Amino acid sequence: MLEEAGKYRAYRSMLNEEQLACVLAIQRSVSYYSSGIHYGHAALPRIFLLATHAGSGKSLTLKCCFAWARCVGFAEATCALSGIASSQFEHSRTAHSTFVLPLNHDAHSRGSVTRDSPLGQFLASLRVLFIDEIYMMHAHLLDAVDRTLRDLRRAPDLPF
Repeated sequence: MLEEAGKYRAYRSMLNEEQLACVLAIQRSVSYYSSGIHYGHAALPRIFLLATHAGSGKSLTLKCCFAWARCVGFAEATCALSGIASSQFEHSRTAHSTFVLPLNHDAHSRGSVTRDSPLGQFLASLRVLFIDEIYMMHAHLLDAVDRTLRDLRRAPDLPF
């Protein structure tokens, strides 16, 4: 964790004001929902989309978020639709690999990872999920990720 704390401090020192505001908003939301104690004020956002032009620092912003999540001990996963996109981040895999998604998907697809498997147990424990280039993902695949996480968490009526 000391290594992650050092990474977090290093990444954070390189952020501009807008990037830091994004990181702090994500931290606040993840901490809020992970605490189990909700203070009665308006719920914080659970989904964040960083969408801007290439070279604007999205990767740095996300790397700062990853390091923070690991530093504070939150289970986090990072994935992307393509192998090239997933190779930009430490410990990242493709969404198909992460959730054992079918290559040929439809509106009812779900991942074939089981609750009893080590991967299933890890995914069920996630506090933070980062999907890079999510706008490239077909809606059926995104729904399959949601269904898979609901199944693994045994919470079919609650979104991840």
